[in-house]
Amino acid sequence: GHAIVAMCTPGSDPVHKATIMPRGRALGMVFQLPDGDQASRSYKQMIAEMDVCMGGRAAEEMVFGRENVTTGASSDMRRATRIARDMVLSHGMSDKVGIMEFSALNSSQVSATTKEVVDSEIKALLDSSYNRVSILLERERPRLDR
Repeated sequence: GHAIVAMCTPGSDPVHKATIMPRGRALGMVFQLPDGDQASRSYKQMIAEMDVCMGGRAAEEMVFGRENVTTGASSDMRRATRIARDMVLSHGMSDKVGIMEFSALNSSQVSATTKEVVDSEIKALLDSSYNRVSILLERERPRLDR
């Protein structure tokens, strides 16, 4: 799933190497390398990285069914959540939250309403990513099944 999403998603770093051989706790690995040195990442790149993270879980659910999904994608979900959180809290990449940097603020300095909006925006980014990836993998299902 990860490799297919990486190859089909604009803004994604190119796939350098992919393996389906288990390595440690991972059942396979996809290594991506940027085309060159990068000092910062665009919105498009961050969305693409989040989508690649969702690729494994979405593929697992598609192939084995929701009731057979495992904990294997937990580190990918953690990484996708961190990206979404950074987009909203640190990079001002949320229209509803606005261009404000929250990571330096103490949680007591942020209102309950604002916390709800932040959580809602993070969840919306993650849900949107998972939906995009599910549609992409459904379209690319023959490649997934190879």
